[in-house]
Amino acid sequence: MLFLMKKLFVASVVILPLIAMAQTSPIRDVQGIINLVNSISVWVAAVFWIVAIIAVFYAGFLFLRGGGDEEKLAQAKKQLWYALIAMVIGIMAYGFAPLIRNILETGARGSPSVSPSPTPSTPPPPYDCTDDGTC
Repeated sequence: MLFLMKKLFVASVVILPLIAMAQTSPIRDVQGIINLVNSISVWVAAVFWIVAIIAVFYAGFLFLRGGGDEEKLAQAKKQLWYALIAMVIGIMAYGFAPLIRNILETGARGSPSVSPSPTPSTPPPPYDCTDDGTC
């Protein structure tokens, strides 16, 4: 299973950039970078979710097949941890695009400006006061 996961990872690292280079450059402005990062993060998340689901099934298979053998049960637990880590990376991949978007949009607009606080104005006089100040 680990061999298959390594093969999938190497294939995705090698093939996906080649596919991306075959197309015209989608990066013309900040929005192009945001769209590219979003597309990559969706692909990464999908790959990690698929691998995580396969790893969970494989860990369950190892657990059932292990019976009472402590070594096989330890291997199943280790495999389940790997699956959990893949799920966490898959979740983090969905948050990566908004993070990059916020960084790039802030950089495109410049640093956020702090608007000065309004100057305090004098409060209006009470309604039943006259011009000479008597109320």
